[in-house]
Amino acid sequence: NWAIPQAKHEWILLVDADERVTPALREEILTLLETIDDREEVGYWMKRRNFFMGKQIRHSGWKNDRVIRLFKKSKCKYVDKHVHSEIEADGKVGWLENKLLHYKYISIDHHVDKLQRYAGLQARDFDKKVGKITAFHVVIKPMWGFTKHYFVQLGFLDGFVGFSIAYLRSYGIFMRYVKLWLYRRGLD
Repeated sequence: NWAIPQAKHEWILLVDADERVTPALREEILTLLETIDDREEVGYWMKRRNFFMGKQIRHSGWKNDRVIRLFKKSKCKYVDKHVHSEIEADGKVGWLENKLLHYKYISIDHHVDKLQRYAGLQARDFDKKVGKITAFHVVIKPMWGFTKHYFVQLGFLDGFVGFSIAYLRSYGIFMRYVKLWLYRRGLD
């Protein structure tokens, strides 16, 4: 939110370091910019094609992943959250047809470190939302996270990588509540 007003132009294309704009998406954006001032949209959703452990992920809960990455700075801002903050738009949001490439994986160690870091940050976001931490939080929620990603969202069709995503997802949920428990006791 600090950087958005610093931009020189009204329209911003924000791309994370692990995302890539394809040539087709680039052309779509450039064509759109020719008529952007005549449109009512204040931002645009982009779907993402996700890659993890060297494989394109077609299921595992990442199939319909989308983000607002092209937006009007005077009408959009990030929601105030520590992790996975999203753009909040004051107006209509359209869709682009072409997808961003999203490379979520550098190494397994990097990914586990990221899960640990996110769990600590999420603990602070969840502190006011979650009452007493119970077995529901540290057993049922992680088990449901695995079940949802692997079975409900067809992660098993992504093979071993899909299993890894489901397992890591459940681990991340478990660690979120462990970190919250520690945070509330001043131990983290």
